[in-house]
Amino acid sequence: MLVILAVFGIASVVLVPLARLIGPRVFYVAALVPIAALVHALLLSGAVRDGDIPFETYEWISRLGIEISMRMDTLAWVMTLIVTGVGALVMIYCRNYFRGTKEGVGRFAGVLMAFAGAMYGLVLTDDIILLVMFWEITSILSYLLIGHAYSRAASRRAALQALLTTTLGGLVMFVGAVILAVVAGTPSLAEILADPPRGGLVNAALVCLLVGALSKSAIFPFHYWLPGAMAAPTPVSAYLHAAAMVKAGIYLLARLAPSFAAEDPWRPILVSLGIFTMLLGGFQALRENDLKRVLAYGTVSQLGFISVVVGFGGRDTALAGISLVIAHAMFKATLFLVVGIIDRQLGTRDIDKLSGIARQSPTLVVVSLIAAASMAGVPPFFGFLAKEATLTAMLEAATGGSAWAWVALIGIVIGSALTAAYAIRFMWGAFARKKDADGEFKPVTEWPDPPIGFLFAPILLAAATLVTGFMGPFIDGLLAPYADTAGDGDYHLALWHGLEPALALSAIALAAGAGIFWHSRYTGWCRSGRVLPFQANDMYYVVTRSIDRLAVLVTRKTQSGSLPVYVGTIFIVLVAAEAAALFSGGEWSFSLDAWQHPAQPIAAVLMILAGVVAVRAKKRYTGVVLVSVTGLGMVTLFGFLGAPDLAVTQVLVESVTLVAFTLVLRRIPSRLGSHNGSGNTLVRAFIAVAVGATMAMIAVVAAGARIHEPVSNQWSELAYSIGHGQNIVNVALVDLRGWDTMGELSVLVLAATGVASLVFVTARGDLLSQTRSSLRQKLPKGSRRRVRHRPLVETTDGLRIETAENSANQRAWLVGGTTMASESRSMILEVIVRILFHTIIVISIYLLFAGHNLPGGGFAGGLVAGLALVMRYVAGGRYELGIAAPTDAGRMLGLGMLVAVSTAAAPMLFGLNPLTRAVWEAEIPVIGHIEFVTSTFFDIGVYLVVIGLVLDVLRSLGAEVDRQITAGRAKEGARP
Repeated sequence: MLVILAVFGIASVVLVPLARLIGPRVFYVAALVPIAALVHALLLSGAVRDGDIPFETYEWISRLGIEISMRMDTLAWVMTLIVTGVGALVMIYCRNYFRGTKEGVGRFAGVLMAFAGAMYGLVLTDDIILLVMFWEITSILSYLLIGHAYSRAASRRAALQALLTTTLGGLVMFVGAVILAVVAGTPSLAEILADPPRGGLVNAALVCLLVGALSKSAIFPFHYWLPGAMAAPTPVSAYLHAAAMVKAGIYLLARLAPSFAAEDPWRPILVSLGIFTMLLGGFQALRENDLKRVLAYGTVSQLGFISVVVGFGGRDTALAGISLVIAHAMFKATLFLVVGIIDRQLGTRDIDKLSGIARQSPTLVVVSLIAAASMAGVPPFFGFLAKEATLTAMLEAATGGSAWAWVALIGIVIGSALTAAYAIRFMWGAFARKKDADGEFKPVTEWPDPPIGFLFAPILLAAATLVTGFMGPFIDGLLAPYADTAGDGDYHLALWHGLEPALALSAIALAAGAGIFWHSRYTGWCRSGRVLPFQANDMYYVVTRSIDRLAVLVTRKTQSGSLPVYVGTIFIVLVAAEAAALFSGGEWSFSLDAWQHPAQPIAAVLMILAGVVAVRAKKRYTGVVLVSVTGLGMVTLFGFLGAPDLAVTQVLVESVTLVAFTLVLRRIPSRLGSHNGSGNTLVRAFIAVAVGATMAMIAVVAAGARIHEPVSNQWSELAYSIGHGQNIVNVALVDLRGWDTMGELSVLVLAATGVASLVFVTARGDLLSQTRSSLRQKLPKGSRRRVRHRPLVETTDGLRIETAENSANQRAWLVGGTTMASESRSMILEVIVRILFHTIIVISIYLLFAGHNLPGGGFAGGLVAGLALVMRYVAGGRYELGIAAPTDAGRMLGLGMLVAVSTAAAPMLFGLNPLTRAVWEAEIPVIGHIEFVTSTFFDIGVYLVVIGLVLDVLRSLGAEVDRQITAGRAKEGARP
């Protein structure tokens, strides 16, 4: 089971590039993984039935007692069959649903596979904390699946709505899971349920867990997100909203009910909300014209029904509940897939636009009829067996004196009538010949026959619905071990139990359902306006919009738009807070030396002078250069104090910072105060002096406040004994303090994203990758090496490569430089950059790998490589940057984070702590003894992130600003 879970994760990554090669056929490959998981579960069915429960565990976070444990009892086995069986059929179905589609197929396949894996882990895990983790993963992945068509506002809105609702419920559920695990003394679900704790704290935990389950399974008042999620592709609806995601909440109820159904808050919450949801969903399903929304509200109704039965408690209701889960997965997935076929073939799901399809698609009619009949509880389908079991169990509980059983029974009968009504409405809406307002038959909708492979999944599910109806006793034997955990009972699944009250109630519900449908059509009630002035969906938008408006109000009141005010506020708070800490503390103790090296006072004087002159500078660029003197003075201090690694890094940081400032200065006035003036100079001077004095005092007092020997004294030994490196700074960054570096990398990625978002106002189109793809398209195969130095010409249609005749066989040192204006070009600079670029890249790689023992490392190496790209941009312009960049900035940042995070997390797969390093030593002829530490991979991630950061700054503050300036000049030149 653990291996299969890992395969799900690996496959989700592999499918993305594979889809580029084989297109939608990638879904056939994807289906192999859930099929393998399904076969594995079927092979274990004998052991599960006999009580020899398969169990696998892997210690993950030992200090927290969290294990990746998988336990396949009867309930988990049933859910595994649903998740993998329906999942495999949906993936096969996707092959034809996405036929002819290239955009996003790989992404969809990868996310769908990851979701299937998360559901597989959720239903099998025995650790309640790990269950919550899988729970939230499914919420995130469902957000990506629902919002697959991200260019459509409706998809984005529905995805966000589902994410916020289910994630909020998941957070509340997490609180309940922690409480339950702490009170029980173990996170193991099997141990908790074997000896369930009691008390008020447990009741509070149960309420929190119910909030999570109800929000996930779209039970009132959280039901609104599921109909909105119909903006997702139909395969998503068939899988997530019929057989997987919404079943996660039902699974949790089924898991906890045998042990906690008798607790005070459990049954009142479930029965009241579940019955109301069943009636509300069934009522609204009769008022929808979109076939998919009919099924959506029908799903809401069915989930309310199932949650009541599964969570009611008792042996017979447990058997009925798990039977309903199986039946619902089969018939509702079938109906969603049928709607997908209709939508894909005709381009509409509107009942008013569909007429007379039945005679043209008899196979689809039969499949739909079987599924709809099972949903309504018509014999001999499996839905009938499950509903008969439900009615019988509720009757026995009601006659036994349970008031909540009477509420549930009456609600179920009424809800079943509504279910029959919207089942008839679905069949009528999808296939019947309809009349217009004048009573005349509408023209028959022309039906193009779908590929036979498109029908495979719904046909198989419908066949399973029919066949299982005759297999009641056999299925009863498989489900009995779970039902027996809920108590005593004697009910058994069978197609015929004779003439009994439950059969009469079923007949009444079916007849009433037919009457309700006829009445709604005859009176036009199904097309009337809102019954209530507001809906739960409206309340959701009221809340979210209120939060948005509050945020705008707070921003308007607290944000003046003045950068000096913001910075001044930060500095004032800093001085106040630190001064309070300094003067409220104990006695100060410090020892100061005037200097440790004669060069220090010289550097200090120069830094002070540069700072004073920078304050008096009139031009921005002058101020920036003078401020950089302070950084270069720090280089001197680091160098004379024996920290060459810090000195090298500081030089590189100052260089990149100076470039970034220079790029920004192009879009703002060159002289300081030319736009808004520079007022309040005395206030600014006072704040500046206060900040400087405060920081100086902090440095002095903090250095003298130490009462124990600093751990840094041992770092030289620890760096080699633990990190196997002699460069203390680099080993600390990538090994000893690797978590800090991980946070800093995240900050770098966020900073790059923020800078780009400010510059790319309307869209974040990557000009660099566009330049590379443009050149690849324009250069014929086999000729790229011969013409890669020919000049480029920028035209209104993009880039044009000069032919040999037009360029008189000229060769450009930098191809992109030929697009620059003559007054901006420097041939000497182009020649120098062309000669030095590759050498600098090699030096950066050397710094990367030498940094473990010598000055350097991933950060310094990345900055050197970034400066090489800066040279290409300065010498050749934005198109030269596009040619020189190895890939776009986003991919570089993402790849770097992936490498770093993978390196940190990989030891956990072997039961070790994160960031635990491994060392390989070997004797190689000629080279001699070598050591390789896995933390080098982490350093490579740092290297890539830093390059990505520099590249993102260049493409936004450089290339994009260039484009905006050029576009502005062209617009001005075009004015009459």
